[in-house]
Parts: sequence; C-alpha cells; structure tokens
Amino acid sequence: MHTYPLKSQWLDRFSIDTVKQYRPDRQIVLPEKDHALGIIEGSVQVVMLSPDGRVRSLMVLHTGCLFGEQSALGGISITTNLVAVALTKCTIGYISGSSIIAAVNRDPSLILELMQHSAENTSLLLRELERIAFSDSLTLIAIILMEHSDHNGTIPLSQERLAQIAGKTRVTVASALHRLQEMQVIRLERSRILVIDQESLNRLTLEHGESKPGRPIVKSYADRTDTQPRG
Repeated sequence: MHTYPLKSQWLDRFSIDTVKQYRPDRQIVLPEKDHALGIIEGSVQVVMLSPDGRVRSLMVLHTGCLFGEQSALGGISITTNLVAVALTKCTIGYISGSSIIAAVNRDPSLILELMQHSAENTSLLLRELERIAFSDSLTLIAIILMEHSDHNGTIPLSQERLAQIAGKTRVTVASALHRLQEMQVIRLERSRILVIDQESLNRLTLEHGESKPGRPIVKSYADRTDTQPRG
C-alpha cells in the first residue's frame, strides 16, 4: 500500500463547494464526475471492491491531497468499484472542475503541479496493480500481513478474511501461512497471527517494493457512509 502526501497549501488554491466530515472507518462519498475530492484534514484509504466482496488496497492519501481531478476536468465518473474509507477523523472538501480551471487561469503554473500530481497517483496505482498481478502467493500474503500488523506484530485476521483480501482460496492462504510459520516468520494462534521475525517478513515484502505497514482496511464498506455537512 502506497502513500502520497501533498503540501497542505495545495487545497488553498481552489474554491471548495461543500465540506463534509467523516468518522474513522466510515465510507467517504466519492465525488460526482464534475467534482474532485480534497482532503482538508485526515487520512483516507482508497480500495477496490469486487462484486463478491473482496477488497484490494490501492493507496492512502493524506491532508492536502486531491483525488479525482481527472474526472472533474474530463467529466467522466469515477468507477463504482473504487471505495474511499476514512482512516482517521476526516474533513473532506468537494471541488468542482470549474473551480480547478479558474485556479489554473489565475495561476497557469498550477497546471504543471496538477500534471505531476496526476502522474504520481497513476504511478502508484500501476505499481499496486503490478503487485496484485505478479506477486506469488507467499509474497502477497506476506505483504498483507505487513500491512495489517500492529506495533506488536499482531494481526487480528482470520484465514477467511485474508483469503478475501488476497483474492485467493482459503487453501492457498493456509498453505502460505503454514509455510511462513515453518520459516519461523509468524506464529499461528487461535484468533490471530503473530509476527515473530519482522526482518524476514520485511525482506519478503521488499521483493515487490513494500516496506511500510499500513492501516487495516475496515471489514465492511456497504451502508457505512456517515457525513456531517459543514457548509
């Protein structure tokens, strides 16, 4: 899972139409095709949700980030398979495409920053898709364990939940977990997984460019919108 923080001053250059607040683990309403989403405060995880309930983390965005600016400018709706979830208490601003254009007209140099920002987001998505497509099962499970482990190395996920996140069968996940246990990287317990060799787990994840643990994604995204309009 990748993060891309932008300078907080970024959003100050746009007029924000609507502001909403979200509590942690709540689904964030993605903007319509003529609006972008700006993170005024907090951290947001963007995931892809399959029709059968499997999820895949794509990126984490922080205070000052802009998401969906290409859709806002091009008038194309964001795919319904994408879901944004508040990792912390968040304040989200919705910015119209016309506001972005007006800001560029006031300061033409802004177009270069927008292009750089869009290119970076595209690069992050492509790297994540590469990881999904080409990671072997053992490496993929190691990456997910790294992303979901807390500071004590505890991973409160069942094998069924791991299979949903990885998009693999329970048999494949069980095989990978037992292999990691044989390698003395993890220990399988009744209701959790415990990392006992963080360095070895990290080496496995580095094979595909993953070295930083992320925040766990919430268990359910359906019917979890919770907004408090502020303006």
